[in-house]
Amino acid sequence: MNHLEGLNEPQKEAVQTTEGPLLIIAGAGAGKTRVLTHRILHLIKQGVAPEAILAITFTNKAAKEMRERVRALLERDPLAAHIRTRPLISTFHSLGAEILRAQYQHFGPRRHLTIFDKDDALRAVKEALTRASYDPKSFEPGKMLGIISREKGKMTTLAEFREKSMGEYLLGVAAEVWEQYERVL
Repeated sequence: MNHLEGLNEPQKEAVQTTEGPLLIIAGAGAGKTRVLTHRILHLIKQGVAPEAILAITFTNKAAKEMRERVRALLERDPLAAHIRTRPLISTFHSLGAEILRAQYQHFGPRRHLTIFDKDDALRAVKEALTRASYDPKSFEPGKMLGIISREKGKMTTLAEFREKSMGEYLLGVAAEVWEQYERVL
């Protein structure tokens, strides 16, 4: 099986470019996943160990589809069919969680951490509001979570935020809730 069959010239070029960065800009249905999966097969056929290959995507659906396509390509290729290890194909979030689990002793969280989705985070903020002696019905949990998330995204520490929120009622409440939120987490 020729792993370049069925690819157009730009796709073949992308598959065979293995040195340096490569940017592929294409619309939906243009064959980006096909190029990536064939590129992975090409790298393996060039002698790159599958476990040394990492493919990252945004959604679980895309990661699953890419894994299935790579598996099918490897199984169909006579030179690669015997390979038992696989590349790591993951979402950004799954990779981050895997790194945290593997390196937990360097980051502080427990080994068996849980990733909170938005609903989990909102429940935690409601609990934090209650712990800080505020009624969750008086302060919109989504707004509190937004304030905390925005500041965390700016790499602001709780201590810095407390200082910044002096004299601002809502931000002062957010600082108290943030402290309790961290305890809930």
